[in-house]
Amino acid sequence: MPPNELFPKAKNAAQKAIQIDDTLADAHAELGFIIFWYDWDWDAAEKEYKRALELDPNNADAHLFYAHLLSNLARHSEALQEVKRARELDPMNLRTAALEGQFLIHAGRVDEALARLLKTFEMAPDFYFARLFAASAYIEKGKYAEAPGLRTVR
Repeated sequence: MPPNELFPKAKNAAQKAIQIDDTLADAHAELGFIIFWYDWDWDAAEKEYKRALELDPNNADAHLFYAHLLSNLARHSEALQEVKRARELDPMNLRTAALEGQFLIHAGRVDEALARLLKTFEMAPDFYFARLFAASAYIEKGKYAEAPGLRTVR
């Protein structure tokens, strides 16, 4: 489904869920995600993420989504705290592990990013996001020849 069809329907569903029960942390987290990625209203997205975490401080997705917003806003210390908490809550989540690598790159901590991404490869050697972000880290370090070699990481 094209984004211009999907996101309005998803937003409507999340808003309806919140209308029915304002205490649904997942609904607030998803609404924040939609507002962040489709509406590009980052202040409103942050409000939804904070509400989700107020309702359920152990919601791993809410921590991850909020970390992504914070990283994009160059609030790196906060982003890394949020993604660390997401990883603690859901340690086998590949998306969280890979995105933590990306957020570390954004924070200028490229060596730490590569270490995190290599741990992600231990869980899933062919995970696309981890490969993409590891290639970015190698490029950031000026190690261009190593970036394509990620196809053989095992």
